[in-house]
Amino acid sequence: MTPHAADMMTLAQTEVLLHGAGLEPVAFSATDCLLALPDARLAALQADPAAWAALLEAEVEACTRNPETGGHLLFAARRPG
Repeated sequence: MTPHAADMMTLAQTEVLLHGAGLEPVAFSATDCLLALPDARLAALQADPAAWAALLEAEVEACTRNPETGGHLLFAARRPG
């Protein structure tokens, strides 16, 4: 097993890190805000196309509106200019 380190950062800390690297944040999102349900519950929702579509729509909304509430913080950034 290879040891590794991980840093936990807030959205604000990530923005500071990106700016310090000369990058401009474009978008932030979380992962698994609502989809961290038990497998059996997710399978039941997937069996109902309308319920599944509604859950996915709510997941996207929750993850983009509150990027610090999920399992991971995702971001897109670009170099200015």
